[in-house]
Amino acid sequence: MDRVVHLKKLTPKLMSISHIQSLENCFIEAMRTADLSVMQELIDESLIFNIPGGVVISKSDDLEAYKSGTMHLDSLELVEQEISVQGDVAVVNNLLKMNGSYGGSPFGGNFRVMRVWKNFDGSWRLIAGSSAPAQ
Repeated sequence: MDRVVHLKKLTPKLMSISHIQSLENCFIEAMRTADLSVMQELIDESLIFNIPGGVVISKSDDLEAYKSGTMHLDSLELVEQEISVQGDVAVVNNLLKMNGSYGGSPFGGNFRVMRVWKNFDGSWRLIAGSSAPAQ
């Protein structure tokens, strides 16, 4: 009961930030385990994502990369996270430590990953993002 009372004291913005943190954790775990069903559910059909090297991929491209093994993660760790919610849009800036391979080429290190979530009638979905190597 205390938890319910505590949650009621949170502002809608803080509740949204907490919800986005949960979605990000879920999405990161789905990436780590290549859980296509979770990724399918969280990514909107309109996704536009820039991967390192400047290539723009869609939802189907992203899912296919994990399904085919083109994208393979050996490890994935959230190092830091900043979330900004403005109405029905949330911007997440993550620093992720990743090791794996893409198209057979190994990669590893820290990456800045920015994701944009949009609330569609109560359901938050990933609509855009980008990833770039970070120091």
